[in-house]
Amino acid sequence: MIGACIQRIQAPFFYLRIDSNARYQVRVRWLLLYTCNVNLSDGEFKVHMRLLAIGDVHGSLDRLGRLLDKVCLQPEDQLVMLGDYIDRGPDSKGVVNLLRKLQRKYPGTVFLRGNHEQMLLDALHQLGILVDWQPLRSYSGSPDLANSTDIDLFKMNGGHATLASYGVKPTDL
Repeated sequence: MIGACIQRIQAPFFYLRIDSNARYQVRVRWLLLYTCNVNLSDGEFKVHMRLLAIGDVHGSLDRLGRLLDKVCLQPEDQLVMLGDYIDRGPDSKGVVNLLRKLQRKYPGTVFLRGNHEQMLLDALHQLGILVDWQPLRSYSGSPDLANSTDIDLFKMNGGHATLASYGVKPTDL
């Protein structure tokens, strides 16, 4: 059978199988693929729309690029980016630049903010760079993190890699 399928291998990882022979597989964290309106008339396989959700990129531009190459985005596809684009990996800046290009090419793409983007924005607020911003810890029900600052939280969760990709030294904060 020709087509794409998802095979759950080990939580939270999925494999996206591009062809029936599984020659092209890519390991993706939290990738979901949904196809609808499949037309099998005349033995031809056509997908009229796919919903692709990708998250936890964490500064891994090379992996994101390979994944996007494998799924071959089409104008009718709906792409939802689930957040956590930055931190930990070596090229957060490259990931952000690629996502901005995707937004221009596929304007219907949905970008959600992950907790790592939230920590960066909270740290920028603490530094006085974002003035009109309400940090997450100011909402009721957020965990008590009284012994650490927003800057500390950002750095502890991989923020050093993001800063380095933009040419900023962690000691500059």
